[in-house]
Amino acid sequence: MKIKCVIIDDEPIARDIIRDYILKINELEIIAEFNKPTEAIIFLNENKTDLLFLDINMPEINGIDFAKSLSDPPAIVFTTAYREYAANGFELQAVDYLVKPIPFERFLKAVNHYIKLHSKSVEMPVSEKRDKPEDLFIFLKDSKKTHKIYLGDIRYIESDGDYIRFYLQNRKLMVRGSLASMEGTLPPGLFLRIHNSYIVSLKKVNAVTINSVEVDGTELPISRSHKEKVLKILNIKSL
Repeated sequence: MKIKCVIIDDEPIARDIIRDYILKINELEIIAEFNKPTEAIIFLNENKTDLLFLDINMPEINGIDFAKSLSDPPAIVFTTAYREYAANGFELQAVDYLVKPIPFERFLKAVNHYIKLHSKSVEMPVSEKRDKPEDLFIFLKDSKKTHKIYLGDIRYIESDGDYIRFYLQNRKLMVRGSLASMEGTLPPGLFLRIHNSYIVSLKKVNAVTINSVEVDGTELPISRSHKEKVLKILNIKSL
């Protein structure tokens, strides 16, 4: 089921950008757009909305006050040109706070954050819970398209300058970004940073030596600065 999105922004260009970003991601669906918050009240009360992209600085009522007025608000990503509003936005437990002009990579991070939060908040019978690595996914954008990548398909990730290379089950994918930002996005119980240049999937680890981790037959180095943490998490007392 797609994530139902609503855009509220009094600036046509800003709405165009958010709309364009949403249309690039197959998992998202725009169900309404408004240039005035007051015009959105009835719609939000009568229609299930998963994710609201809400501008803060608007003439009738600012986005923060509007969000406070909603009795059952959806998840909210605030958008604005003013960084000083960030603290107030996060006080409302917003999913994220995006400062204009919004790069697509930053927008993608906010969507990934929502998906991560959403996957934890959905209540299902224990036998039906989709909390396995192969059920969770992230979106990654290369130079041509946005890819939906299941966490269970990731073997390991390698830093390469301003890019990071994903080694998947049957292919490789290179995207612009840093290993540090990806480390903050991935679930720590499923992935482990073993080196300044490598993150590995714990599920794919086959063997460990004092200086390396073997992932599906590929030997990757453990750095001195990460060694104590790696051995502790892998529950290895000595080698």
